[in-house]
Amino acid sequence: MDSLSFNRNAQNINSNNKVSFTGQKSIIDISGTQTYRFYAPPYDNEKYYAALELVSVDYDKDSRNNNTGNYKAEGKPVLIPESISSFNSPVNGLSNLSFDVTADKLKEYRLNKDVVGYRFVLLDKKTFNETKNIDAAIEAAKWTDDNGYKHTSYLLDSGHTASTGPFEDYSYFSKKQGFVNKTGPMYHIFPDAYNVEKANGNKNFVRTPFNKAGGNIQGMIEKIRQEDGELSPYEMIITTPLFGADDVSSHGYWTANPFQVASTKGTLEDFKELQTAVFDAGKTYVTDGAFTSFGLEAPQLHHVLKHGKKSPFYGWMKLDKTDAPNLNIKLGVFPDKITTDDALLENTRFKIVNPKYIESEEGNRNSKRKPNPDYNSEKPTYIQFFDDRLAGSQADDLVNLITIYENQNPENHYDIATHQDSVQPFYFEVDPADTRFQTRGASLKDLQNEGKQVDTYFQMNNYTITTKSEAGGANSWDGQVDLLKANISNPTNNPSDVIGNKQVKNHYYNIASYWTKLTDDALIEHISRNIGKNGNAALSEIAKKHRINPAELNSLSYIIETPEFNKNFNEKFKNKTDDAIVLESIVNFPLESVEFAPDLTAVLSTQYITPRPLDKNTDENLSRTKLLENMPKNAQSLYKDSMQKYMMSVLGELDAKMPKGQKLFNGGNITHFTDYGKYVADIVAADIMKYGVVKALFPDEELVEFAQDGRAEYAEDLKYKGLISLGINEPGKAENEANALLKQLKEGFNELQKDDNSDLVDSLYTRFKDVKLDDIKMARAIVNKTGAGLNWRFDAAKDVSDLDKRRANDPHTSFEKCWDDTIDFWGGFIKNIRKHNPAAYTIAEVTNLWEFSRWQYSNKNKFALDNIKGLESINTAEQKYALLEFYLDNKDKFPPNQDKMADDIKANLDAKANITYKEISQNSNIITDRETRALMDYYFDNDIAMNAMQKKDFGKYIDPNIAERMLYEKTGATTGSNYDTFFGLYPELFGQNFEHGTTNDYRLYNMGAFESGLKGFFSAHSPQFINHSHIFTNNHDKPRPLHCIALDMELFLSDLKTDEQKSRAKAVTGSNDFDHISSMAVAVGERYLEMFENSYDGIISKEELKTVKQAIADLTLGKFLDNTKGSMENSRTFGYLPFDITLKDVMQQARYLSETKGMKWGISEGKKSSDKDLSVKETELFNAAFSELAPDTEKLSAMLRMMMFSVGVPTLFAGDEMAHSGYETPTKNVELAIRNIIHHSWLDDNAEGKEFVKELYNHTTAAANVHKMKGLSALADGSSLIVPQKSKGDNPQKDKAAHTALFKYNDKGSNVLVVYSNKQMDTENKNTGAYLSGETDNVPYISLGYIDPHKEVDATDVDGKTVYEIKDDGTVTDKPVKENAIAGNVAKDGDKYKKLKYNPSTAQYEPGKETYEVKNGKLIREGMATGRGISSPPIELDDVANVFYKVS
Repeated sequence: MDSLSFNRNAQNINSNNKVSFTGQKSIIDISGTQTYRFYAPPYDNEKYYAALELVSVDYDKDSRNNNTGNYKAEGKPVLIPESISSFNSPVNGLSNLSFDVTADKLKEYRLNKDVVGYRFVLLDKKTFNETKNIDAAIEAAKWTDDNGYKHTSYLLDSGHTASTGPFEDYSYFSKKQGFVNKTGPMYHIFPDAYNVEKANGNKNFVRTPFNKAGGNIQGMIEKIRQEDGELSPYEMIITTPLFGADDVSSHGYWTANPFQVASTKGTLEDFKELQTAVFDAGKTYVTDGAFTSFGLEAPQLHHVLKHGKKSPFYGWMKLDKTDAPNLNIKLGVFPDKITTDDALLENTRFKIVNPKYIESEEGNRNSKRKPNPDYNSEKPTYIQFFDDRLAGSQADDLVNLITIYENQNPENHYDIATHQDSVQPFYFEVDPADTRFQTRGASLKDLQNEGKQVDTYFQMNNYTITTKSEAGGANSWDGQVDLLKANISNPTNNPSDVIGNKQVKNHYYNIASYWTKLTDDALIEHISRNIGKNGNAALSEIAKKHRINPAELNSLSYIIETPEFNKNFNEKFKNKTDDAIVLESIVNFPLESVEFAPDLTAVLSTQYITPRPLDKNTDENLSRTKLLENMPKNAQSLYKDSMQKYMMSVLGELDAKMPKGQKLFNGGNITHFTDYGKYVADIVAADIMKYGVVKALFPDEELVEFAQDGRAEYAEDLKYKGLISLGINEPGKAENEANALLKQLKEGFNELQKDDNSDLVDSLYTRFKDVKLDDIKMARAIVNKTGAGLNWRFDAAKDVSDLDKRRANDPHTSFEKCWDDTIDFWGGFIKNIRKHNPAAYTIAEVTNLWEFSRWQYSNKNKFALDNIKGLESINTAEQKYALLEFYLDNKDKFPPNQDKMADDIKANLDAKANITYKEISQNSNIITDRETRALMDYYFDNDIAMNAMQKKDFGKYIDPNIAERMLYEKTGATTGSNYDTFFGLYPELFGQNFEHGTTNDYRLYNMGAFESGLKGFFSAHSPQFINHSHIFTNNHDKPRPLHCIALDMELFLSDLKTDEQKSRAKAVTGSNDFDHISSMAVAVGERYLEMFENSYDGIISKEELKTVKQAIADLTLGKFLDNTKGSMENSRTFGYLPFDITLKDVMQQARYLSETKGMKWGISEGKKSSDKDLSVKETELFNAAFSELAPDTEKLSAMLRMMMFSVGVPTLFAGDEMAHSGYETPTKNVELAIRNIIHHSWLDDNAEGKEFVKELYNHTTAAANVHKMKGLSALADGSSLIVPQKSKGDNPQKDKAAHTALFKYNDKGSNVLVVYSNKQMDTENKNTGAYLSGETDNVPYISLGYIDPHKEVDATDVDGKTVYEIKDDGTVTDKPVKENAIAGNVAKDGDKYKKLKYNPSTAQYEPGKETYEVKNGKLIREGMATGRGISSPPIELDDVANVFYKVS
């Protein structure tokens, strides 16, 4: 194409025919440049050219300068002539190439706001070729509306838009939302339950709040490294927290120390290995964490418990700030049931770990105390609470703390099911001189027998150990007493509170930096070592795993020499002296990351040793090097003198060992780095510092060894090294403790400079001896290209703010202030992530914002009356002024009803917008009586008043939906966890809602409802958010889909309220005692009766079937084995536990009935009821009954496939694809049944009776893998368009639509059309209809017109006739139904498509034999004519989601 001339005035840009079909990505290119990529659609390029136009975007304001919740384009748009040639130059048969705009270019275009609008303007091709005039070509391409006005034609993305008026719209993106390079299906793992099935003691594991199955990081690595294994299809792996040092829970959300990996999950080196294993497999990792609170084992909390208000961490938490000299935090450790359950009181015990004195007679608490021969004066003494039923031999171990209970379950697993049934092994440091703790331990029952009260016995200076219901003195997170809220939001005016607020935010920001940089360093080292050792072979393997053109990676040696690459590569150290580089690496090392005892960790974390904001005016966003400048001189000298000299001495020794060409310093001068030395030093600094801290404090102990590959391995005994180990004992004097520790650190580091550090140096040499600077550069380019690095999910993101007060309607706590704090915090957190990984994918989980609106909690019938009373309490002038203000504030949001306010009154009131209260008070007739009456009517309109109150509640954030959207766009979070749309939509298309049990008659089997959900989702969010949205049907907090699909969820969640439900309960149990029967158990029992009835024949007799039925009745009543009384709690447990567990319980109970009641059970083969293993024949019966779930797994499979072939990032929770079950409540995570062990063995070739499980797994996994097939990458990273389908006789108001379609396309030229059909849904049966997998839906053609989400027209049927609204009585009105306009076609005539078909024998999707072509805007079989009369051969839709793809 000839060079283009640009002679148009940007002010003359109008707008367009709102066609929604473009694409935009924000990426990091291979040179490290932040790039915004735009790709135009396959529009009619015979007629048009396309050009990219950009504009600044800002929040829209109303006439009173309040946010409207919308965006507006402002300033002069910039049309980029160069984009025309890019979008319209054919290369390798593709005519629509992408066009890149760098971040620097945006600055050059003066697009400096955070949000940028974009659209693709269409130019008439003939005019442009003749004139080379852009203005003329745009003018020739304009379209004319019904009123004769012309408008520019342009293309928009699906998604929320910015507008400057009618037909003046732009799609937009936020610069803050990052440069995500990697996307695609994601796999969600609960690590404790994963790849641990065959571990000792796990054969009969049943999850409770108190046990751990022992899954860990190495177990995940093993699965990740399996070629063509379970994880192969997935681009992203997300887990529940690995770091946080939560060694108490199985889930990891009780954060103790967020700078440490939980020891039950692995080590720091394991975490690094996970990152490199994920990369080697061509994937990326998403970490999860709760950064809202402190767990009960947090070192900072323990410091507060020890020092009270004198602790510098006193302001870090939401504590009861009373005037009392001491704190009185009540920690809810004990279950409330100890007050009523004598057996639990006996089983709830404590032991003293490392007691100074113990009883002379074991078991006799009244015996004389004697010195403990095993007492170690250099280790702390702890009190630890535990459950005697679970501890086993650990109860008598006075040397080691319990982290994982020895016995995972009691003999009867129904005895411990909820959080009130046992005690967590929490521990707290105590004074060994305190006579209460000069003991081996005791039970709470022992204390009671001795006449001691639990609350007083465990009362310390600043805290008390008590029951859960008595917990207090601190704000807990969302009512969960195991977590104390951090002081992140809304601090009091108390100086210590303000400083604490700044320090705790700075603490969290350092967490973001630490783990993101650590991951980046691990990847750069790993990749560069691999390249250094294996050269091109390493590059070939990376290209294969990450599906990159090998030629692109082979060109790295040229790319890393380019000025652009080197500019970005060296940006890290730009304008930094060598001293500054070293000091920064030292100061940024978190001393809390060393796995010392909590007391020592806490003191290292104090402001006396770690740089923190020290006054209320210090910015919490300052770097640690800046904060260091405000510390006392002795603390500064630790870093600038002692640590820095030590660091340089180690690097000098390493330099001496390194070969020529890989020297760290120039000419042996250890004050001047080489370029290579800067990068190596930056990577290894944290390892050098950790070694140094340990050696400086404990120089004579062997606490670290080095593996052959150079990795450090620290002794487990490190966790017992506390202040007492250092001889520091300053009770009540927090600053003295810190100064004593500071002194020892300085002395230790000064000695280390002189010591032999050869073991450390040798390990570093082993790691870098084969790595050259070019290898590091290549590694950086590969990380840029692949998007490798640490990604994040923020659990309960909204709860960093003080929303508890807002929830309680505290008049001094506005939602707006809370949300300001939330956005401020996460903005800072994400900013620190993106310093080290600009391509980070970040998910902010936000739920239930609607509950923070006051009006929702008000009595709506009394709403207006309450407001009248409030208004009547003020004088006339005040009333009139208040009414006028209310009208002016809300008239744009809630236009007055024409019947209530005449036009002349509205005009008069609008003219009085600037009148002051003073003017009205001087002359109240300024507002006439007629105007006043109209204002009163408007004000007391119930709906308007309530909506206005809602707007007032949310302030500038308008409403919950806009507040959520603004969080993502202002903080830079890539997306959110999508609960609002798809979490409920997918289940309700197939049956009942999983969490409410209701049936949505509109959504059930209705592809029109699915289409409507897509439209709502697209209209509410930006394209960035849509393409990366975290989509799921389940996660670690939600019910297993199979559990819900297999049962009648309306009955399951009913609480047996109706006579019909009670009748069903009696049919299962034979009992009328409905107050003690759980509806959950009834639903399960009812299904089990059906399953066994259908499967028993040939395995057991009818008499034995009666035994099965009685066993089911017993379990439904809460009876199991020796527990013959039953209880509502046990009945409920039977209802929510996984089917594979409770089906085995049925067999065990059948044995018990045989043993105790003489009922017939002849298949136990000698096994007793106490034996948890099944006999061969029982196993056969189990498998037969379990296989009755096969139809339910077919429905589940269809649901998961629909999710995989839809929008966003489809996420599968581990086990759902393997027919795992179990229920969880919507909030609070009460049941935990969904977190049971993953049964990988069910997929084994020799797994009997699990064929239906294998088919579910195979079909789901194959669907997840489709995006890797040639021409189908758009399924993973494409933009989406809705392509509606109409059927003969469909009425969009009255009928359920049988079809709809989604078109996805990307910058790689992939075009995919997914056609959804409800033919295989059993639409004749409500709720529990089967999935008819054998059905084929024959359609004559597929329409290819895609909707304009911004424009509505009169709806028409398939014959083109207008469709009119129908009243409830069936009367047809003359009012047309509205539908979205069709904007254009997704494909051009002549385009060829193939359809995928699942092959069960290969467990893969494969291209079908038929070819389909586009004719006249329809997809038909190749060679057929178009028209409505087509019937043979039809297009066969053989699945709920049918995938067609364009053949290149």
